Amino acid sequence: MARQGGRFPQRKPAPVPITGTFEDNVARLRAASSNRMANSDEFRDAIGLEAGPATVGINTEVSTVLRPTIGPATPRDKFEPLLNEVARLNTARREAGVGDNLLDSVNVMQQRQLAGGVPAAVQNPVAGGFDRVHMDYERGAQGQAQYNPITSKLEAVPYLDPVTGKAMVTELGNVGRTLPGGHDKASEYLSEQLLKLTGRPVVLNNRGRTADNKPGHIRADLIDSASGEQIDAQIKWNAPGADGYDPGFGTQFPTQIYTSLDAAGGSPMRAVQREMRMQDIDPITATENLIANRQVAPGNTRYPENRMGKLMKNNPKFVPMREKQFDKIIMPGMAKDDARRMGASDKEYRNYEVVAPTSVQLVDLGRVNEYLQKRGGELSNNVFAGINYGDEASQGRVGAERYQLHINLPNDATVRGEPLAENVLKIHPLTQQLLARQPII
Repeated sequence: MARQGGRFPQRKPAPVPITGTFEDNVARLRAASSNRMANSDEFRDAIGLEAGPATVGINTEVSTVLRPTIGPATPRDKFEPLLNEVARLNTARREAGVGDNLLDSVNVMQQRQLAGGVPAAVQNPVAGGFDRVHMDYERGAQGQAQYNPITSKLEAVPYLDPVTGKAMVTELGNVGRTLPGGHDKASEYLSEQLLKLTGRPVVLNNRGRTADNKPGHIRADLIDSASGEQIDAQIKWNAPGADGYDPGFGTQFPTQIYTSLDAAGGSPMRAVQREMRMQDIDPITATENLIANRQVAPGNTRYPENRMGKLMKNNPKFVPMREKQFDKIIMPGMAKDDARRMGASDKEYRNYEVVAPTSVQLVDLGRVNEYLQKRGGELSNNVFAGINYGDEASQGRVGAERYQLHINLPNDATVRGEPLAENVLKIHPLTQQLLARQPII
């Protein structure tokens, strides 16, 4: 069975009510919290309670939250709402799967921000790997982080999945024999989680059959149910830095042009490069010219759509049916060895591994097509070839060899002032919670 890290099989404590007497709330909070209590005498003195045999204890997490807020001899009517508010926040965190042993982590993370003014995720170690429990600050009607009027702090609370409305958790590491959310590729699952952290309500799009009864895998992997944008997942290979982590994401990103060409008559890559230079045209037009003139042959594949790369699937000329078109590519980047671990599963146990990325880009294929048409043949040297063995390779079998064409484009390239590839980590800071190392500032 798959690891249950994202589904929290442990028994959850009952929610702490926010009504009742002061003494009742203290007792209930103690019952729902860990056994580690702050110094009760110090706490009692701070809030102005009378000394007596019935000492009042409070857990370490709550006292950490309250100590900067309360003053000497704080009246009970001022402290009671504070206690209730902390109880509410801790209950919400527990319901997200942040157990009592992790509440200290929440309070630590709450004091440590990521770039862009968002809190870090809570890391929950589990067998085979770890979960990231995603957190965000409580926000106002306009989406701005707001200070809690009771605790006078920015409160880190569970980030809600934009599809399910439940607290969002990402499983990383060895996740077992099945992937969360019905995915059959680790790259799909990771990409879906990243897009959800941008606020997009994305769901699987590559199951079932198309309207013309073709297999669903012809479609893009994911679809934004709000905008209708169809987004495919693709892992990018980053060159790791000296410590094994890529400090950025290089200077270029790859885009797939053609997925299946016949290499029997020589190198299609060199033929396409030559045609681009001679005719001063983009790589798609060059490839189609060569196919029309029988200088390059399309690969032998069952479905014509399978010959077309992601870039071609953005063009209605080649793919007229809307459900088969691609709008964007979500591109997590990681070291080559990590990417291979993501694409393979243990042959004996069929365990999947989800690896945290070191970069994330969102490629707009419409802008890429426009950019290439304007640049013509000057990018001919950016075209490169690759060999792919199909989905069978990720299942421990060798599929049919397919000769592919790709093109590398500059990360900072723009068209009409708009980027071809957005740096998702910068635009949507919550996605930093899924980096291999959360960049705490």
